Amino acid sequence: MPQTPEALDLAPQFLEVVACPSCHSTFALDYDSGELVCSSPSCGLAFEVHDGVPDLRIDAARRPETGEDDEPTRISSIRAE
Repeated sequence: MPQTPEALDLAPQFLEVVACPSCHSTFALDYDSGELVCSSPSCGLAFEVHDGVPDLRIDAARRPETGEDDEPTRISSIRAE
């Protein structure tokens, strides 16, 4: 479900210090899906953000979709902060 930028209103300082709980890589915001997406191509987990609060539980994360070559599909609407 697309989110408004306000719903994903995360402090820039938060994005500077938070890391993927699975692989410890940085995140990018995906405004179309309303998620924080791990920047690591080998991980790529997507974590939902609800009212500005990210759910960083690994068991609640969405796995990346895979293409025919089993590589994670790139999410074109990701904006790095």
